[in-house]
Amino acid sequence: MLPTQEELPLSQWSGIYDVVVPKDNRLRRMNDLVDFSFILEELKSKYCQDNGRKAICPIQMFKYLILKSIFELSDVDVVERSQYDMSFKYFLDIAPDAKVIDPSSLTKFRRKRLLDNNLLDLLIGKTVQLALEHQIIKKDTIIVDATHTRSRYQSKSAMNFIQEKSKQLRKTIYQYDETIREQFPTKSTSENIQDELTYTQQLVSVIEKNPSLLNIPSVSTKLNVVKEVLQDCEHESKLSEDKDAKTGYKSADHSFFGFKSHLSMTDERIITAAVITAGDKADGKYLADLVEKSEAAGMEIRHVIGDTAYSGRTNLKYAETKRFKLISKLHPVITHGARKEDQFIYVKDADRYMCPAGHLSKTKGRIKRRIDETRSDQLKYFWDVSICKSCPLRDGCYRDGAKTKTYSITIPKSIHLEQESFQNTEEFKELARSRYKIEAKNSELKNAHGYNKAITSGLFGMHIQAASTIFAVNMKRIIKLIDEKEVN
Repeated sequence: MLPTQEELPLSQWSGIYDVVVPKDNRLRRMNDLVDFSFILEELKSKYCQDNGRKAICPIQMFKYLILKSIFELSDVDVVERSQYDMSFKYFLDIAPDAKVIDPSSLTKFRRKRLLDNNLLDLLIGKTVQLALEHQIIKKDTIIVDATHTRSRYQSKSAMNFIQEKSKQLRKTIYQYDETIREQFPTKSTSENIQDELTYTQQLVSVIEKNPSLLNIPSVSTKLNVVKEVLQDCEHESKLSEDKDAKTGYKSADHSFFGFKSHLSMTDERIITAAVITAGDKADGKYLADLVEKSEAAGMEIRHVIGDTAYSGRTNLKYAETKRFKLISKLHPVITHGARKEDQFIYVKDADRYMCPAGHLSKTKGRIKRRIDETRSDQLKYFWDVSICKSCPLRDGCYRDGAKTKTYSITIPKSIHLEQESFQNTEEFKELARSRYKIEAKNSELKNAHGYNKAITSGLFGMHIQAASTIFAVNMKRIIKLIDEKEVN
């Protein structure tokens, strides 16, 4: 049965909060600024309204996820800290002497209550509305970019990942007690994932029977990670590589296996929209989604700032239709884009094309049309044919016996002259100087909130991680901007 926030019991100890949680405490400020009742409205369809045992308040459950993102804690560790940290309990709206949840409840909440809910857009929209209410952002400019998040399994199988984490746990324990090695189960030599899971579960069981080890912070932290990995694997129907993660490229020789977060942000560094995709998706393709999501959150957009990945012909036409100025420098390849009849994608960071099988071209060349002035120049990209010969998608793409595999792009000579003229103006140059701000925001997400690596597998898990992380980051920024406004 669905509870409401008002049903939380009062306590004779509630006055402790006024003593131990300062008025300027970040969690207190966040809790006082935001009316979280929208969580109840959003999730009520996932609960029985009038039957069964009373459920834990979904607002409280959601706040646990926010705390995980702000402080980079595991399920077990965020619950443990909530037992003694009064700022956590104040944020959770529970009494100082109240009991906390069982960590397993968070897993059930993520997978059963949040499924099919558009939580990411909802949370971002709430923070943007809050910023607009306090008049701390302008509504006419957004900056767009994409940042990558490595898969939890980093292109490794779940079996290899479990082996790696259990090894790290054992090595940490041996630093304190070498003799416990005799109590550990025999390592599995099987290639069967179930055998490895059984071994790891037995290992965890032995460790949990040794209280002296559990009191060591470095051991308990790594143990909690191993237990979460085991729990994650139980919910995956296919225990192998993350099936939703894909290989993307940051440069011609730097790839990553994971996901992309396509983001838009105001000049005041408040994120206004996000689209989560696999790592192989092109940045520029999601400009329209980011603009429309930002408008739905309350923005009235006149300028969009981005790098050359967003200067494709489709985006320029979209900007003209929507009547905003696109501050994105033209690139001869990006401007023309991929041919409609195929699935070859230009990878801006690597300055190469990627074929439908995910392989990058090795080199490129330019074909000049100096003799015939009526014909346009071309860019030609070349692939390693040794890869093409064994590619599962070679039919219709690579001809047997061919010594080369190429892909050509025609560069129009007269298209987009208006945009080319605009990018030489002082207005364009001045606005373009703000683009660095979103790079700093990406760095904050990764370095301060663990967004460089997925905490679970699959696009669904990545959406939940993005929702809680972006909400936390936006709220931190809003509080800072409100404080600066009050000082001025």
